[in-house]
Amino acid sequence: MNRQNDICKVVTLGDSGVGKTCLLQKIKYGTYNNENSMTIGIDCLHKTVDLGNKLITLELWDTAGQERFDAMNKLYIRNVMCILLVYDITNEESCFKLNKWCDLIDEQAPSDVIKILVGNKCDKRTRMITTEIGQSVADYLKMPFIEISSKEDVNVDELMDLMLVIKDYKMHSVFRKETLKSMNKAAGNGYANTVLIFNLFKFKFIFTRQLLLIVKYVLK
Repeated sequence: MNRQNDICKVVTLGDSGVGKTCLLQKIKYGTYNNENSMTIGIDCLHKTVDLGNKLITLELWDTAGQERFDAMNKLYIRNVMCILLVYDITNEESCFKLNKWCDLIDEQAPSDVIKILVGNKCDKRTRMITTEIGQSVADYLKMPFIEISSKEDVNVDELMDLMLVIKDYKMHSVFRKETLKSMNKAAGNGYANTVLIFNLFKFKFIFTRQLLLIVKYVLK
């Protein structure tokens, strides 16, 4: 029997050198390559995840961070389901420029797109952006937040799980907005949504805060 194969389009945005290509290659191949050259234009990788009752294919679009490719990036964030907004925790400028990428998202991406702020290279000792600052930026931008290291394989699987949760949140009928609103009203808080996600999808998932943020921002 053929199982349903859903597509989840994911686009990375962020300055050149923040590690977008390494991250997507880590998700796709499970390996880290420090010799990656600068992305020219745009590239796409596919990662199929077997959830038992169905398959989910992540379309992972790797964009270039240079300004000369902004016009091309605009085309690829239309009809996107999830955007990974990536900065380098050792590079303050890459964090300062997040507003530029947010403006691009506001102008071109669907109004209901889910955005995740990703602080990359958390294995580095030359940190310039603290976790607390990253979380504050995420709260200001109204995004879930996670720090990762593609090199040391820190939280990469958790990030992929977060994207899968978001995919089902947006596509599966049981997570339509009216259902969630009714549940919140009956329960008096957003925790019923988190419990339902865990019960239905059985993810070994540690980001309760991020899940609650998804509930908050999907229903905004």
